[in-house]
Amino acid sequence: GVQYAKYLEEDTRMYYFIDSHTSNLSFIRTANDLYNLGCRNYKFMLKIYDANLLGVDPYSPIITPEQIKRVNVECKRNIWYYIREIARIPEEGGAIGPGGGIRYQLNRGNLAATWCFAHNIDHYLVLPRQIGKTKSELQNILWVYLFSSNTKMMFLCKDGNGSKANLRTLKEERDLLPLYLQ
Repeated sequence: GVQYAKYLEEDTRMYYFIDSHTSNLSFIRTANDLYNLGCRNYKFMLKIYDANLLGVDPYSPIITPEQIKRVNVECKRNIWYYIREIARIPEEGGAIGPGGGIRYQLNRGNLAATWCFAHNIDHYLVLPRQIGKTKSELQNILWVYLFSSNTKMMFLCKDGNGSKANLRTLKEERDLLPLYLQ
């Protein structure tokens, strides 16, 4: 089998692994980009706390009840696992339902936004049009909706139609998740 290094996270004092064999190649590419830029902590978006989930497909029809519990726990404590392995983005004319859509595509822009989001840092994201700014931010909001309690949210936009469209997209993103996470 593949050997994984075990790391100690200084913030939480929890051990984690780096999933360098994820099938979401956008995360591998972004980690390589950060490495080439000289960043020391270039693999943080590949972290996974539960080594038993390495290589597990959360969309598999034969996922066990124990694996479902592990996926839920990992998602709750690790937004990076959620957006890397679980999150799906609706696409025009694409499949609707669990496993449909396309996988979350990480880039340095939405990486920075998610890092700020996960650390409660206000941020303003500027990227070219049609890169996925809104849909990636909606995945962060969906993660909070799914894995926190007693949360109230308000969607604001320059007009009411934009807020309604964002809420509709959020619901579409939720409908693409495995049934056990909806």
